[in-house]
Amino acid sequence: MTVRRYPDIDDSVRENCTLKSRLKNLMSLLDSSFMSRALETETMASKRAIATLPGAN
Repeated sequence: MTVRRYPDIDDSVRENCTLKSRLKNLMSLLDSSFMSRALETETMASKRAIATLPGAN
């Protein structure tokens, strides 16, 4: 029994999977970047709030 191959379709599927993988990695990087930025902002806000408390000086 012979299995017919469709290289153009196989390549297209492979390329699509690679692009999905790259997009997933990029989204993960963006997500971690935003989380890092949010944490940094939250930390700065907390420091400012603590500095305004009576007796913090």
